[in-house]
Amino acid sequence: MRPLSTILLITLLGASTALPAQTRDENWDRCKGSDPDLSIGGCTALIQSGLENNSNLSTLFFNRGNAYRHMGDFDRSIQDYDQAVRLNPGSAPAFDNRGLAYTLKGDYDRAIADFDQALLLNPSNTTAYNNRAAVYMRKGDLDRAIADYDQALRFQPNNATALNGRGRAFLYLGRFAAAQESFAAVRKLDLSDPYSAIWLYLATARAGQDGRHELEKSTEQISLTAWPGPVINLYLGKVTQNAVLSSAGDPDAKKDREQHCEAYFYLGEFALSGGARSKAKRLFQQSFDTGVFWFIEYAGAQVELKRLQASEVKAGR
Repeated sequence: MRPLSTILLITLLGASTALPAQTRDENWDRCKGSDPDLSIGGCTALIQSGLENNSNLSTLFFNRGNAYRHMGDFDRSIQDYDQAVRLNPGSAPAFDNRGLAYTLKGDYDRAIADFDQALLLNPSNTTAYNNRAAVYMRKGDLDRAIADYDQALRFQPNNATALNGRGRAFLYLGRFAAAQESFAAVRKLDLSDPYSAIWLYLATARAGQDGRHELEKSTEQISLTAWPGPVINLYLGKVTQNAVLSSAGDPDAKKDREQHCEAYFYLGEFALSGGARSKAKRLFQQSFDTGVFWFIEYAGAQVELKRLQASEVKAGR
């Protein structure tokens, strides 16, 4: 599924013309582009030129920090966000994106501190509420996660990220009717999204209801040939669990890991809806073991494992 958050982009402002206009413009284009390698090269050239003002330097460090984050180099990413914040302490996006880097690094307390600051600077920052909620979710503090998603929805009632996140938190808490309501709202926003159909089915199944009829209706707008179509076909009773795992395979190693992370998680939820707790726990562990920490299914497996382990301790197992 989509990663935890959307990249924040800011408008890049021109300043000094001391560099040859074409070379400087080209470096700015690279710096703000989507290719991380080119972005790092362009940003670095402009930073090292010594000709940019502090406002532009903050932007350059911010963009290079984004590039390093997308490459998985979170330490360098955080160092660049540090510089962006130093040069522009009022930049909510810099605090927000540094919080994302800390989240992906697993330093949840520092991430929350940065999201707190981003919200102080911009109290209506829906993205920061969603990002902080996602961290609370990973920490297992589901009530705080819901409170943040509620705040995001107060500013943007149709925010799909907040509706999805709140639905997942409700699901993990066993508040299945509330989860169904959130996921149904997401479905209305985009009927072609297969993941919203999957989550709505899971909430319905966990509530002890038969969600196959609604899921069958959803397939009218969803292609089942591409991933995660096999997951939907499993829930409809059309394919086996082994077929789902086989379909998750891909020649690209990264995509293979990501799709297996999803497959194990959704198989785990399917097992849990049928009362097979031990099997679900094993599948969630396999999802977690893929290491695809930027996916919500990885975070979901983490939450479900904590919840299952806590229930076992409580039961004295």
